[in-house]
Amino acid sequence: MLAASAKANSHGPPAPHVHAVEGSGSAKMTDSEISAQIPEARQRAAARQDARARSIRYDVSSGRIMVELTSGCVFGFPARFAQGLPDASPEELDQGNVTLGGRALRWEGLDADLLLAGLLQGIFGSRPWMEELAREWGARGGRVKSAAKAAAARQNGRKGGRPAGPADAAPTSPPSRATLPW
Repeated sequence: MLAASAKANSHGPPAPHVHAVEGSGSAKMTDSEISAQIPEARQRAAARQDARARSIRYDVSSGRIMVELTSGCVFGFPARFAQGLPDASPEELDQGNVTLGGRALRWEGLDADLLLAGLLQGIFGSRPWMEELAREWGARGGRVKSAAKAAAARQNGRKGGRPAGPADAAPTSPPSRATLPW
C-alpha cells in the first residue's frame, strides 16, 4: 500500500491526507472517507469473532441443551445446571429459542434466559445460582466413594489419621522478646 500526504503550509490548516491504493487503477481516499468506513469494518470483524447461536435443541438421551453456533461448532450443557431449567419437562426444554441476534437463549414458557457468552464460560445463571451449584458440586465430591479414596483413608489411618495441614498444625509459642527485631 502506498501512502502520500500533503504537507501543511504555515498559512492555514493542514491539507487532508490522501491515500493511494496499489492495484489495478488507483483509488484515492481521504482520511475522512477512511474514518467513515471504520465503524462498519469493526462490526464485520466483531461478527467474525463473536460466538453466536444459530439453533438450540434438547437432547433427551443426554439431558443436554445442544447449541449450534454460526461457526458450525456445537456445544452442549446439562439442562439441570442452568438457572430456570432444572425442573422443566423435556417438552418445555425443547421449546427454547435463540434471541438477541444469537447472543442469548430463551425459554418463554419457563421465563428463563441465558446469555451465550456466559454459557461458553461455564456460567449457568446468576451469582447466587452459581454459588449454590458450587456448594452442590463440592458436597457431591466429598461423598464420592472410590477404591483409591478408600485405600488412601486406610493408609492415613495406619499413620495415625489425616496429615496435619496449616489449619491443623499445633500452635506455636509466641516468640521470646530476645528474638523480636525491635
